[in-house]
Amino acid sequence: MTIRNAWGLVFTFVVLAALVFAGAAWFLNVQQAKPSSTLSAESPSAILMRTSQDFQTARDYQKKSDYVTARSYYEKALPAATTPAQEAQIKFNIAAMTELDGDYVKAIQLFKEIAANKSYSALFRATAIQELGLIRYGFYDARVNGVDIPGETFKGEPYASFKTDDLNRSYRNLFEYAAGIYPLGPSEAYIALLYSVDLLNSKATTTPDGIAMLARINASAAAAEKDVQRVKNDPVAAARIPDILVHEGLALTNLAVLGATSPQRVEAIFKDALQFATITGMMSGNFAPYHYASFLSRYYGIQRSKNVRSLLTVYRQSNAANIYKTVSSFFQDVRTDPAITGERKNVVTLGRMDPDFRAYLISLGWHETDFPSPKIQ
Repeated sequence: MTIRNAWGLVFTFVVLAALVFAGAAWFLNVQQAKPSSTLSAESPSAILMRTSQDFQTARDYQKKSDYVTARSYYEKALPAATTPAQEAQIKFNIAAMTELDGDYVKAIQLFKEIAANKSYSALFRATAIQELGLIRYGFYDARVNGVDIPGETFKGEPYASFKTDDLNRSYRNLFEYAAGIYPLGPSEAYIALLYSVDLLNSKATTTPDGIAMLARINASAAAAEKDVQRVKNDPVAAARIPDILVHEGLALTNLAVLGATSPQRVEAIFKDALQFATITGMMSGNFAPYHYASFLSRYYGIQRSKNVRSLLTVYRQSNAANIYKTVSSFFQDVRTDPAITGERKNVVTLGRMDPDFRAYLISLGWHETDFPSPKIQ
């Protein structure tokens, strides 16, 4: 099953994802590159909402998930743009509607056009490039609706120069290109995670390459946290923060497994992710509790089983109304989908540790025999 997912990551290989719930709101409202508690009022999007009826109408259709009609009104709103920032915002929204409507070939082309326009700010250009990466990591598979997402992404320069034999390294190069224009938190968090996967696989933390890789991971993690500080007071841009922190937490988990950082550092990041998920109004059944619980079970084992069970209480059939469809679909698909079965071991471990979570999984199609004895209590 191929679906748009959120935070569908593993530790030893990467099935990364864009944060759909917050992301769709955030990337349609690119913010000015300065911290301010009144930032959203000065954003190009906010100005256009006051000055363009077509932009307002487009937003209404967007909220109804009528992306085709929303795109047509965003296109009508283009003449209302009086600055390059407003024009870039409208074109970004057009590209986003195109993506959400499933025309990935066209969407990739439109994001590349925004990235190439030097009259637009570094923030807009970097966000467009970042979205090229998030399109890929919003799905389990690289081919979606018959479209080879990486093939379209790494077409033409400079994108062709980023392509390697390793798909995750190719996307790491892409995120580094975006971060070189403007160090956005999602890009930096992905960079840290993708490097950490390579480091975990090599286990060579004391070689010159390993030392350099470790430094790059820590630098990107610091840059991601700095961007969190930039946007945390803006209610729109802050919607990306849980996504940023979960990716950073997964990167640091890999370092902790290698003994290259402390588990306390990792746990602090996951706690922040949970806090910001609440602050930004996400439903409780998002991916942050799962990844936090996975870290605890993986690093501490039965020693932290009580904490693991506490985190997993949000995943219950009785709480189904507060669990994102992408989350329940992930738990359902991870049992058999070959694109993500590498994460199955973590889910099984948690199911063995928490009988109620195991019951929830069984309600999604798992079987008791999927959780071999002895159960972990």
